[in-house]
Amino acid sequence: AASGFVTPIGPFCPFRSTTCAENGPLGVAMGELTGSKMPRFAEEMSRLQLEMSMGGSPDPQKVGQMAEDLYEAEQQWQRMLARMRLADDFQSREYFKVTAAWSERQGESLESVGAMMRWQADNMKAFATGGMPRPPPPGVDLDRLPPQQA
Repeated sequence: AASGFVTPIGPFCPFRSTTCAENGPLGVAMGELTGSKMPRFAEEMSRLQLEMSMGGSPDPQKVGQMAEDLYEAEQQWQRMLARMRLADDFQSREYFKVTAAWSERQGESLESVGAMMRWQADNMKAFATGGMPRPPPPGVDLDRLPPQQA
């Protein structure tokens, strides 16, 4: 018998599968990426941008480390997406669909988000090693990016 109640979906649902629970594999990976790695990277990137806006030159070693951190975050992002997309449990697949829909509403695909992360890391590594910047990935319109990312 149907209860007649509609519960929220995805991350807003109060009932979590063992995979999506806070201490489950997906919950831990998501928390580490969104609660620790990316905020720390954004903070470091803000410091870097401030230093450059004041005429300073960033420390190549620091930029190289930030590139490595971004590579690691992108790999974790890809593993998390694969885990959600290929999962046996419905809630993990639902998270994948919610994530894909959110990304599309931002005007990007999940693939383009990963490509942009790799491209940014590639260019940071090029700066750190004195190499040439790389062109953006195919299909990426730099004019659509916020000024701090372009």
